[in-house]
Amino acid sequence: MIELEQIKNIDKFLQDVETLRTYDRHFIPQVYWLFHLLKYYKGKIKIQSVSELYDLIPNRNGPKIAKMSADRKQRILQLNFDKYIVADERLLYRYLNKSVDIKSIIEEFKYALSTA
Repeated sequence: MIELEQIKNIDKFLQDVETLRTYDRHFIPQVYWLFHLLKYYKGKIKIQSVSELYDLIPNRNGPKIAKMSADRKQRILQLNFDKYIVADERLLYRYLNKSVDIKSIIEEFKYALSTA
């Protein structure tokens, strides 16, 4: 993985993130994770809030998060994340703390990929 501080043309990279031409595990709507999961799992899933992760994942000894300059952090915060947030808010509103078949969620949210 390339650290953000190592990217030479940060303006081009951030523009591509904002328009969903570039995405990775940090810059991606949560609905995309479900599209990927469907390749490997076809059953029911339970949508939970991020705050639940601390209870679900007891080992939090992962790699350290790289340092980021204040300038780059500010530039990221200025991105328009509407495309990311709309589908995720709908996902949480409809399915938070509910068990549902992953295929039905994919059917409902497949527009999220086509409108990006």
